[in-house]
Amino acid sequence: WDLAGARAHFGRHLAVELGGALPPLGELVGHWPARRVQTETGERAQGLPVRLRLQRSRASAEVDLGDSARIWPSDEALRGWRTAAREGRVEVVYDGAAA
Repeated sequence: WDLAGARAHFGRHLAVELGGALPPLGELVGHWPARRVQTETGERAQGLPVRLRLQRSRASAEVDLGDSARIWPSDEALRGWRTAAREGRVEVVYDGAAA
């Protein structure tokens, strides 16, 4: 595997911390979509689901964007998500731990 492939294979999700207004999520997902691969059981998406951590002054929540919003976790994609995140807080989460 290359580094992005290892992230996609071993990572559980991409955690993105957001503060104020939402970034253009459709553009971010569309620019670095998951790869489609053929398997013995058919086609499947190879990539990471995106989980938003929303922080407001009086509340917080985590929102999973679902399978249609999986992304390919290349270095370029992570840089793009970091520019949209609050204070650049983006991390690939592996088995409950951040990396």
